[in-house]
Amino acid sequence: MKSKDDLIALLLEDVQAFNQYRKERNNEDIDLSNADLSYANLSGAYLSYANLIDADFIDADLTKAVLRWANLTEANLHGANLRYANLSNANLTRADLHRANLTDANLTDANLIDADLSCANLTKANLTEANLHGANLIGVDLTGADLTGAEFSCANLDGDKFCSDNDGGEQ
Repeated sequence: MKSKDDLIALLLEDVQAFNQYRKERNNEDIDLSNADLSYANLSGAYLSYANLIDADFIDADLTKAVLRWANLTEANLHGANLRYANLSNANLTRADLHRANLTDANLTDANLIDADLSCANLTKANLTEANLHGANLIGVDLTGADLTGAEFSCANLDGDKFCSDNDGGEQ
């Protein structure tokens, strides 16, 4: 198995070669935590099951990337392009998605607890059963998004926290 630095270098140099490497190893879990992938073209990258805790993806292009079951806890995706990305079952707890483009993204069953989605574009995104508890949703565009079963308790909407009665929070 390649070292963390070698995997990052391969991903930055050639996404297709990176994907092939993962395929040849049955998509084994990889650790790219704390990686700086800011401004990178990672379109179509296969990052499912990856440990991406605290990774930086500032203004990165992750169009059509596959991030199913990835751990993106506290990752910085500020301004990232995640159009058509598959983030189903991903852990995005406390992730920074400010101004991210998530148009047509699949966020089914994603964990977005306390995530910053302010000014993000979620047009036509699939948020079925997503957990947005405590998320910052100020200025979010949810036009045409599928919100079936999504959890919004204590989410910050227009500067006010919204908590249901059973959350014990303020109304």
